[in-house]
Amino acid sequence: MRRGNDRLQWLLVLALLPVLCGQPACRSGTPQARPNVVLVVIDTLRMDHLPFYGYRLNTAPFLTDLAAQGVVCESCYSTSSFTSPATASILTSLYPFQHGVHKGLIVTLNQQAQNSSLRLNRIPQSVLTLSEWLRNSGYRTYAVADNLNICEAEGFTQGFDRFVTMNNLGAAQVTRQARQWQKEMRAAAPYFLYLHYMDPHAPYLACKPWYVSGSGELQDAIARYDSEIRSIDEQLRQLFSELDWKENTILVVTADHGEEFLEHGQTGHGKSLYNEVLRVPLLFWSRALAPQRLPQEVSTVDIMPTIGAMLGMKAGEGFSGVSLWPFMRADGQRSPRPLFATLLTSIPGGPEASLRATIWGQWKYIVTDEQFRELYDTRSHPRERINQSGHPGTEPVADKLNGLFLAFKTRCPVFPQDLSQIKIDEKLLEELKTLGYVR
Repeated sequence: MRRGNDRLQWLLVLALLPVLCGQPACRSGTPQARPNVVLVVIDTLRMDHLPFYGYRLNTAPFLTDLAAQGVVCESCYSTSSFTSPATASILTSLYPFQHGVHKGLIVTLNQQAQNSSLRLNRIPQSVLTLSEWLRNSGYRTYAVADNLNICEAEGFTQGFDRFVTMNNLGAAQVTRQARQWQKEMRAAAPYFLYLHYMDPHAPYLACKPWYVSGSGELQDAIARYDSEIRSIDEQLRQLFSELDWKENTILVVTADHGEEFLEHGQTGHGKSLYNEVLRVPLLFWSRALAPQRLPQEVSTVDIMPTIGAMLGMKAGEGFSGVSLWPFMRADGQRSPRPLFATLLTSIPGGPEASLRATIWGQWKYIVTDEQFRELYDTRSHPRERINQSGHPGTEPVADKLNGLFLAFKTRCPVFPQDLSQIKIDEKLLEELKTLGYVR
């Protein structure tokens, strides 16, 4: 069991009191209920396609308004570029090589021909998930996931009182399910609600009235992608009002990973660890939070410990992320820390490839199959087009980043792999083909 430092716990509780007392009930002297927690994960959402990160189109007016009132992390990295490992990291504060969820529902041509069962890594039952942590602290826990990968077979239902997995039915269906629980959630307050929207994921749909056709196949795909972001933004605006999140609620909005649009010659995701698939939005909103933007590099593994700290919960041992609450209070250290991402991917027509990335300040180091190495100065060349690995004078930097990863992996807790099996029938195969999960 993960245990924290008691003295640190009390400091966090004391630090949280001004936040909670910023609510009207506290100002009037009435005891303040613990805040509800809402975690929104928008599948395949690139950070740089949101206006509050500088995008030219207003794809998310509601989220932009929230960003102006909340805390925006300017440089947040996912732990992988595929849904299962990345989302497991959000919900456990562990990297994929720790929790063991590496791939998810990806079917190869051989498996397709055999019509066999697929062995899946799942979140080990010995791992403490965010939902379990909150439920153990008295929260009722709810989840709606519109991605087949976020399912019981992969361990995502751990700690949830109610959990619904759908298959890319769209933002309106996710919102509709949350509405159906509205009365129950209000009666059971405080509650934790996890919403996993799927809309920006391929196949991209033209969501009217926001879709404006693009010139050429790529530009039109991007236009459809942007219109789906706008559709989710509208659904969140409605839920925010209907579920009264403006009162006594901590809202966290992020993504599992981004999407490639030929920046490095590929489309989709789950194929590389470049910034177009690793840089994701991270927004914390509460009525009592002071608006600010955090410039330092952070990771999605930081979400779980940050929520815990904001609630004054006892810090867990073994988290790979850190609480961002001290940074929000302007008393945290801003020196860079190493962040990591990994990917196990199937190359079409070839074997599996294993990728790992280390991010440390302005530098990013990618290693493929422990052989091919890439080093990028993302501050000078944010598009990662100039590989400086092997260039004169860069060897110490590459060695430093490589050493940071190896040192962390050597000392970090790693949980025993947990496996489950799922039958690949014709219906599932067709659903996976639609999502691009058959290779």
